[in-house]
Amino acid sequence: MNSLFGQLGDVKLEACFAADGVMLRTLTSAGALFSVEQRATSVTATVTDADFTLPYPLTTAPFSIPTSAPVAPQTLRPTPTR
Repeated sequence: MNSLFGQLGDVKLEACFAADGVMLRTLTSAGALFSVEQRATSVTATVTDADFTLPYPLTTAPFSIPTSAPVAPQTLRPTPTR
């Protein structure tokens, strides 16, 4: 694990913005470990609900899925005293 953290010290971030502040490109890389690039293929000022629709139903994930449902309050536990 320590060698991974050592390589992450070489992380580079690049971003390109339009004159109006819209992010057009990002590049995140860590040497030969990984490289991820995102590029805008189109830009519009109009956003619809369809823009947020997933291309498939999300039923399970290997991580918790946050929701807007209220969270049950946790029971407070007394602090031990000595």
